[in-house]
Amino acid sequence: MKKLIALVLIAVLTLCCVPAIAEAADADAALIGDWQTEDQFSQMTIEKNPAGEDWDVEIASPLTHGAYIFKTTIRYDEDRHCFTYNKGKFWDVPITDSEEVAELGEAKVAGTIGTFTFTGDPEDPVLTWEDDSRPGEAVVFYKAQDDTQSGSDYTYFPEIEAYVGQWQSGDYRLEIVHMLDDYNLLNCIVTRMDDKYNGVRWIYDACSYDDVGKALASMEIGMKFTILLDDNGDLVSNEEIFTDGAAAFALNDDGTLTWTDFKEAPGEDEIVFERAEG
Repeated sequence: MKKLIALVLIAVLTLCCVPAIAEAADADAALIGDWQTEDQFSQMTIEKNPAGEDWDVEIASPLTHGAYIFKTTIRYDEDRHCFTYNKGKFWDVPITDSEEVAELGEAKVAGTIGTFTFTGDPEDPVLTWEDDSRPGEAVVFYKAQDDTQSGSDYTYFPEIEAYVGQWQSGDYRLEIVHMLDDYNLLNCIVTRMDDKYNGVRWIYDACSYDDVGKALASMEIGMKFTILLDDNGDLVSNEEIFTDGAAAFALNDDGTLTWTDFKEAPGEDEIVFERAEG
């Protein structure tokens, strides 16, 4: 009887693990494109490798959700019915005051092994990523919609475009950019330099537009750091102060922008910014 139960369980598990994409030939249409986690913080792009047989993967996860960039090349394993790799590389997310794209440099971790496995409905596939350097931390990705809004659950408001760019207020600098692959959400980064090398930085990821309050609002995941820069203005180190901050950013009738900090001085700590020249 026990043997029969065991056989039944094995059969059930085998059925549950049947991949949604069974052949490598089907993979191009299923794999290639943009993917995102359910909360839309981590973003993944998969492209065909120039050699024509494998696929190149890049994953970006923001400071609030791991702060890493991952790259590798995957290939289909017919025996395991999944996509595998053995040369995964992780980089820390670069933070810099420069407007230019920061160089990744040498990978922090290299040579990791892992898998990408399809599950779910073939019409709406789910891709689960597991890496041996992060045991027990499976990350589930969903295919992003093929448009500029990336299938976000947030309503897109054209008004947010007026916020994007560089702002200045005395020693404070504010940079507002679209969240990676999701034009509905904005990342707001405030930096205050006390001297050439030492300062403080607030990072509010995934701010959404509040159509009632007519302002950008952050979730309670705002981060504050002390930072140390080098002679070139590049980040040398940072020290976390908190990770549960909240804020609002509101445009004023005169074209200025007001940042309200709800963490340290609710309703009182406001800084008014003007558009930075250039």
